Amino acid sequence: AYLDWVATPASNYGLALIATGSDTGEVSFDSRTGDPGEEPTLAVYYSLPVLGGCTETVKIYPQQDNYINADKPNEVKNGTELLTKIDTDPAKVIRSLLQFNLSTLPAGATITAASFKIFATGTANQTVNIRALTNGWNETQATWNNRLTGTPWTTAGADFAGTAYGSFVPNPTNNVYYSTNVLSLVQAWYGGTVTNNGLILVPSGANSQAKYGSRTAVGKEPYLEITYQSPFVTTDLIATQDAYIEANSPNANNSGTELRTKYDTDIAKRSRALVQFDLSTI
Repeated sequence: AYLDWVATPASNYGLALIATGSDTGEVSFDSRTGDPGEEPTLAVYYSLPVLGGCTETVKIYPQQDNYINADKPNEVKNGTELLTKIDTDPAKVIRSLLQFNLSTLPAGATITAASFKIFATGTANQTVNIRALTNGWNETQATWNNRLTGTPWTTAGADFAGTAYGSFVPNPTNNVYYSTNVLSLVQAWYGGTVTNNGLILVPSGANSQAKYGSRTAVGKEPYLEITYQSPFVTTDLIATQDAYIEANSPNANNSGTELRTKYDTDIAKRSRALVQFDLSTI
């Protein structure tokens, strides 16, 4: 009945409760004006509508980003570019930090794909590993030595997990986006199994330096591209009107605090309940 009502709203005249069987007893129920919590209710299980059906792909841009430089361990670098640099001299290494806010994703969603995309303005033949940061930081305060003003990283150069959630080589083409699958990391952030302190780009390989657009580089911003299936939701709709009708009182209106159904071999003694629900809120 529900699907028919949704397909053709004008057909939603409600439903009737009709008793059958061999017993001749009467059953009473609370009506919509009966005891609170015991009203007739229609429980509807449905998928939240999103653009394109039940699956949507969104872009989420960083809420903050910067890069940290071992050669200038106390300088804040949060301009229009990000850098990664690998060098045999540890004092010349550069790493980039980015954090994304996932709060716009609906609760209960199933994330089926996630890619990290970054625009390379200067390429390098290095492998850039994507790791999860394990401490909070601020883009206007974070340096090689400190994650916040006066608060050092546990280890200089940022605190991050040993697991690489993906990697990419920003080579050979300049001024293009490079894409990396980071599904497991985004799922972990969303599910709460990994605290979302953001990610760090850790280069490895031959001595080299790569440059990228930061979140303030218009048209060159890094972002996450996330595909998710919208969650299923259960909602309880309380009847908008109800009553019962009796064959032995065919002109009486019974719309009080109870509903009744009765079966009897004598048709003139039967009663039925009528209930209607408003589906416009779904």
